[in-house]
Amino acid sequence: MVGKKGSSGRKHRPALVWPERFTLETREDWLDFLRYLARVVLESKLDARVGGALRNTLRLIGDGAGWITKMPLQIIQAQVMQPGTMTETDLAELLSELPEDERGKLWEKAKERRLRNAVSRPAQS
Repeated sequence: MVGKKGSSGRKHRPALVWPERFTLETREDWLDFLRYLARVVLESKLDARVGGALRNTLRLIGDGAGWITKMPLQIIQAQVMQPGTMTETDLAELLSELPEDERGKLWEKAKERRLRNAVSRPAQS
């Protein structure tokens, strides 16, 4: 006996045809298609995997054409600072908490260190 056909339990989705009104040659056309895609995905005409693949393809098209003006979230997340790194704001807050005489001592130590580093590594010409 032969097993069941692989798609026998799946919901049948009609094949989608590329809408002729979208050429993706202009930014406005690209944005209109993104709106259309959102509606199609929400109406469950595409499954999430196909919708995600299409979304990523459209992101690449938009990025290649220079139509995306914001940095993608993945890049922003990748640039999160390493643990233990201090920002200028952190340093300013720390310094504001120190007593005046301690700030002066810290500043003098920093100047000594800068001078020591400058002497040990002369500037390259």
